[in-house]
Amino acid sequence: MRRHQAQVKSRTPVSARRVPDARLGTMPVLEPNPPNGQKKLLALLGVIAAIVVVVSIIASVAQSMG
Repeated sequence: MRRHQAQVKSRTPVSARRVPDARLGTMPVLEPNPPNGQKKLLALLGVIAAIVVVVSIIASVAQSMG
């Protein structure tokens, strides 16, 4: 007579389980000398500063309205 063993369910979700992957050895590497890196960074910082200025203007207008 065979005994039926209860199936033990894993508490780890399927998406979090490790799956062996052959590509793990090749990590993406940042480009050592990106073209126009300083210009892109300056443009990004300018956009962030512009967003901060616009939000602060809207906030001060909203506060003055009551």
